[in-house]
Amino acid sequence: MEDVSGPGGVVRGQVLGPDGAPVGDARVVITGAPVPVPDIAAVTDGEGRFSIAVPAAGRYTVEARADAVPNGTAAGSVEVSASPAPESAAAFDADADVGSDEPAPLPSSTPAASASVVLTFRHPT
Repeated sequence: MEDVSGPGGVVRGQVLGPDGAPVGDARVVITGAPVPVPDIAAVTDGEGRFSIAVPAAGRYTVEARADAVPNGTAAGSVEVSASPAPESAAAFDADADVGSDEPAPLPSSTPAASASVVLTFRHPT
């Protein structure tokens, strides 16, 4: 997979189906960001992995949709920190969220680390 990064950092992750198997060709979009962003999206590879460059540190909400999972959406949020410290990781079920701390404003020259998220589709109800 190609290494993707932006001046703010990168959100990396994996999309899994209801059975826990990776979902390839899922479309992953940024649906919430700490700063205005253009339409940012990625398509997962055969292992369900994706990378999206983000412009700033802060909380990002991502959502995945896939033809392989009819009527399914997997969503979660992840915090991209302002520190180039070790990568943080979090796992989510659809529509899950972790923490509610608001990130502190950062000088534009402060590099941000990458953050990882796992999005899992639920069985349709």
